[in-house]
Amino acid sequence: MPIRRTFCHCSNTVFAHAAMPIAQSLRQLLEIRKNNEGYLRSIPGCLGTAVGFRYLEHEGRFDGEESGEFNPANLKPAILVFVIEKIPAAALTRATLIPEKFFAPPDLECYSDVIVGKPPELIQVDPPTTGFNAHIIHDLHNKDLGIIGGIPIEGGASVGTAGVVLESEGKLGILTNFHVAGFEDSQVFRLGPVFEFVGTTTRSIPRAPHTPEFSDDLESFSTVEHPFDHRVDIGFVELNEAGVEKAKPWVYALTQPLGAPFELDLDHPGFSPVGRNVVGVGQKLGRQKGRILAYGYEWRSSFTSDQWYATDYLIKGEGEFPFAGPGDSGKLVVTNDIERRPIALLWGGERHFFSNVPAQATCAYATEIGLVLKLLGDAKINWQPQTCTCEK
Repeated sequence: MPIRRTFCHCSNTVFAHAAMPIAQSLRQLLEIRKNNEGYLRSIPGCLGTAVGFRYLEHEGRFDGEESGEFNPANLKPAILVFVIEKIPAAALTRATLIPEKFFAPPDLECYSDVIVGKPPELIQVDPPTTGFNAHIIHDLHNKDLGIIGGIPIEGGASVGTAGVVLESEGKLGILTNFHVAGFEDSQVFRLGPVFEFVGTTTRSIPRAPHTPEFSDDLESFSTVEHPFDHRVDIGFVELNEAGVEKAKPWVYALTQPLGAPFELDLDHPGFSPVGRNVVGVGQKLGRQKGRILAYGYEWRSSFTSDQWYATDYLIKGEGEFPFAGPGDSGKLVVTNDIERRPIALLWGGERHFFSNVPAQATCAYATEIGLVLKLLGDAKINWQPQTCTCEK
């Protein structure tokens, strides 16, 4: 059967079972997924899974969310299964139906949800950039704003976005993606009104270390039989002397200064940060709003391979607009509130270029900011200029 015709199956059928407590945190959802990992990965046409709440994709809201009011108590904690296409339950046998709930011993359960991924050719990647957002994009490309989050940069691998300037081990540098900054010792340039050399890549971290022994790390929820590579896609560009003098600890067109980095708590009873509204500024689409749809997304590289990857957050753009486009890689994602707390580093946009699977979730991919800062030697976003030095 051709790959394009391999579908995942869904059902509203409730299989008989004794009532169990519903998962109360992201950790419990991850444990349930881990317990069902072999089955989930064997589903025909499964593109990947994540944990969060049941999501009404055609309405753009969580199941149980009314009038835009987000109350986790009214929602349904779930394992999200991403597929190419749904087949009506009437056309399937009982053995091929995905159950309405998943379980983990001794007495834990959650709902299931099936979400259709769009083929890349059907995904809109260039939303209108008129009005105030057009001015933001113009400024990023045509004004000398200094070294600040949101500006376009070109590294050893590709063109992308400077997420923010942070301090790592006493040095100021640009936080961006590995696939933008390139390998260590690559030169990085600021694009725009003045093409200038701003620094050198000193840290390249494509994947997180394999640390299943730490219970708060995503890797601890991957089994030995079915491991995955945790993609973080981090690049750190140490600024030269001229770059340090122009560095600013902000993101252009967002409230300044940034707040304290958001701290992920897998035991939070409200499943935070799933459901949070976020915003980010990238050099391609300017300022875009979005919402964290799910945590712990894992996907397969192809239908003929058992190689799986994972990332921290899936972010859905506002309305039908994408949250990021080609060139926005590396932008900082912050909470869309008065605090503007950094929450993630975006590394992938609407189109998933890192797999030959024919469709993927219509979301952006991002790495949890606490993990980013940890892997960069407990780096600081809210730095003080006098504490940092540069090579003369």
